[in-house]
Amino acid sequence: MMTHSRSNAELTLLRRMASASHDTRLEGFVKSLDSARVEAKLSDRSLLRFWRIGADPVDKLQLEKISGDWMLLDSDGTRLDLLLFLDSGGNILEMEFIRYEGGDLIEPVWDSLQGAGPPGSLPLARVSNRRPS
Repeated sequence: MMTHSRSNAELTLLRRMASASHDTRLEGFVKSLDSARVEAKLSDRSLLRFWRIGADPVDKLQLEKISGDWMLLDSDGTRLDLLLFLDSGGNILEMEFIRYEGGDLIEPVWDSLQGAGPPGSLPLARVSNRRPS
């Protein structure tokens, strides 16, 4: 297990996504993030597992994808899709960054998040096609 310190950017991102998704399970999980632990499942931190204190961080889980389409940019301007998965008990959440142009995740540009929860929810932001400077 690779421990990972929670960053304020990750917490803020998850809070914004929970608010836009209108998913009560995700909103409930995010409310307890201040006391959650984080494990980097891959060395480049492209797969993070958050779990509530007291939840068992097991390797074999049945996770359900949180509905919504989310994307942001990596620091080199490469598009990243962002997927969230939550276990049925609402105790373990996985955040996965998918980088389509190959290579490891560098550093997500957190402010570039765009996307929406289920149909009818509002987009969070618009991503410019400019590469970050």
